[in-house]
Amino acid sequence: MDMGNSPLRGADLSRGPDLLRPGSRTCRGPVQPRHAFVYTKYPGLDGDRLVLRPASVGHEYILPEPDVLPALFGPDHRSVTAPARYMRVLYGDRDPILGTFTELGHVEDYDPFELRKLALAENMLGRFGYFRGVPVVMLWNQPPGWEDMLAAVIDKLGVPDDGVVTAGCSVLGTVADLRASREAGSKPG
Repeated sequence: MDMGNSPLRGADLSRGPDLLRPGSRTCRGPVQPRHAFVYTKYPGLDGDRLVLRPASVGHEYILPEPDVLPALFGPDHRSVTAPARYMRVLYGDRDPILGTFTELGHVEDYDPFELRKLALAENMLGRFGYFRGVPVVMLWNQPPGWEDMLAAVIDKLGVPDDGVVTAGCSVLGTVADLRASREAGSKPG
């Protein structure tokens, strides 16, 4: 893609997909419909592999959702996610005299960085929205089979041919470019 015609400049790309995350220090421009997405290895409970949330929601909050974990890691998700799981202490009210908090018990939780590391191996994470009036699909990663995952995301979100696709801090091309390269049998990016 000719970067001279791209709505994204080098400084914009340096922010990666957080460029489309409202509320972050990197998001610029008017807030139009934007989404954080995860394209999962396995179908979710609803049979769909595309998980959408508002772009203001970080992937660290999406990944540990009970209905998302099986879609990310399959039926054996408990053993796959064991390295990221830990027991978190729950605290109650602060004791006004001692100044300490009352321990109520423990709950199972996930280290968001470890869980994300595990998820990136076979699932695709990104954001979709409009930047300077142009639809943009921004990928955090390119796992094995990402081309098919991206095609499904583009189709499900209805991204037009003039939409721009990025991976990390690089422009891969327009949706039309990527479709043409898929039809020709070559790999984009």
